[in-house]
Amino acid sequence: MLLPALPEFKRRHPGLTLRIEATHQYADFNASRVDVAIRYGREHSVGLKFEPLVAVKGLPVCAPALVKGGLKAPEDLSREVLIHLTTQPRAWPVWLREAGLQHLTPRGHLWLDSVPAMLEAAEQGLGVTLAMSPLIKARPSFGRKLMAPFAFEAAHSETIYLVSRTEQARDRRIAAVRRCIVEAVSRAK
Repeated sequence: MLLPALPEFKRRHPGLTLRIEATHQYADFNASRVDVAIRYGREHSVGLKFEPLVAVKGLPVCAPALVKGGLKAPEDLSREVLIHLTTQPRAWPVWLREAGLQHLTPRGHLWLDSVPAMLEAAEQGLGVTLAMSPLIKARPSFGRKLMAPFAFEAAHSETIYLVSRTEQARDRRIAAVRRCIVEAVSRAK
């Protein structure tokens, strides 16, 4: 979602240098030179400003071949492998409970430690994963390599936040990064 926005950011702000780290670890604003972070969910943190970017919901996605093979309704997940993100072990159980399928037993489970690996496994037809809607819909492969097999949408959502130090919230450089991220997120909706 953010990488396609970087050329325009660099054009608008040639004097700013970005260093992007994609990790599941929360950025440590006290022990490092982090200026901004994007966090899934909110934790209590003194001295940090949390700005909501987008509410996301789990959306099952898979390769089109699985849909052609008969994956049409949530209960059909019993014939599939569920692909999990190791850092979010409750995601599928919560989604299944909301779908009224808390006792569903899938054909198997595949646990991966990164979102890109999870999405690639789904694109390769290895199973069904939960992606973040509406962000997944901005992915170029959505609709071709990945698709939502059914219309059920869970009610449970989480928020993705932009985080900065409170004292730096008005810094022009951070404001430029904030605008870039907000614009990228709004294009994804």
